[in-house]
Amino acid sequence: MSSDPYGIRPSEPHGGPTPPSGQPSYYGEPTSGQQPYGDPATHQPYGQHPQQPYPYAQPGYGYAPTGPGTDGLAIGALVSGILGLTVVPLLASVVALVLGIMSLGRIRQSGQEGRGMAITGIVLGAAGVALLLLAIVGLILLFGFASTGSGPVVEFHSTI
Repeated sequence: MSSDPYGIRPSEPHGGPTPPSGQPSYYGEPTSGQQPYGDPATHQPYGQHPQQPYPYAQPGYGYAPTGPGTDGLAIGALVSGILGLTVVPLLASVVALVLGIMSLGRIRQSGQEGRGMAITGIVLGAAGVALLLLAIVGLILLFGFASTGSGPVVEFHSTI
């Protein structure tokens, strides 16, 4: 018995016995006398095509016909609308409004896709502007009441 727990003897290549000549080998190894990759006389050098074309060769596929695609201004309106609600409140919201309106006109004329993105950009841009205006009005009212001392006064009376 061998000292190797897996039964692989070091004298055997790849851990197993070598088959006799003429029998199939393990793991695609060539048997003795067989060329490993076919007849070298039939191989073409790199970059050369075979002498005869295949009998039923298919023509080249090329690119699929594309439609008019999505309007770039619609994509810009959508991205600007998202940025207007998150990163750059006023500037990106106004840009979303302008790009969305311009995009709707171009889509009507060209037939491109992206109408939903343009409308979403307009809605997000308007929401961003409206939220910013509400925040400004809220801050003015808050500081206006705080500086004059007027506003709702709540008095608490203790009965103890």
